[in-house]
Amino acid sequence: MSPHADQKYIKALCNNDAALINEIYDKCATNCEQFVKKNSGSEIEAADVFQEAIIEVYLKCKDLILTVPICAYIGIIYKRKWYNKLNRQKKFVRILKDIGYIHSTVDFPDIKLREEKMELIFKASFSKLDKKCKNVLNMYSEGRTGKEIGEMLNIDRNNVYKQKHDCLDRLKTYCEQHPHFIDIKQ
Repeated sequence: MSPHADQKYIKALCNNDAALINEIYDKCATNCEQFVKKNSGSEIEAADVFQEAIIEVYLKCKDLILTVPICAYIGIIYKRKWYNKLNRQKKFVRILKDIGYIHSTVDFPDIKLREEKMELIFKASFSKLDKKCKNVLNMYSEGRTGKEIGEMLNIDRNNVYKQKHDCLDRLKTYCEQHPHFIDIKQ
């Protein structure tokens, strides 16, 4: 299959051709912004995810043969990146609900800032867990059943539930011990 006419943009990325790279932004960034905003995102998040997509194309530019328009190709990348980000946030919120840190968004006028701080605390606390706990909680957050987790880790299903609760308790303790946790609770 022969390269698409937009192959010039791939070459532009490889050669750091500012004029053609600006054309990519002019042609494609608006679609990304509309997509991200339509799917619970902001203008800033759209700019970030578009930049990540451009970087991904840049990293492949030496070997990439474009067979579709540049905006279609970049669109596939930024959509995948955005859906992955939303999916990670959903998993994070699910675990926070399970350990009792999200009850209602009505009480918190600046919920986005609170969630960002809580995510940092959560990540720091999660990193303190042992490998087995991390595996159990990751599989749980992916929606796997206790039976599936037990089979994957070669442990009894009842032990999976006990371990999940022990790990959640440990995670909750680590979160509460974090120095910025008090700021979040208030």
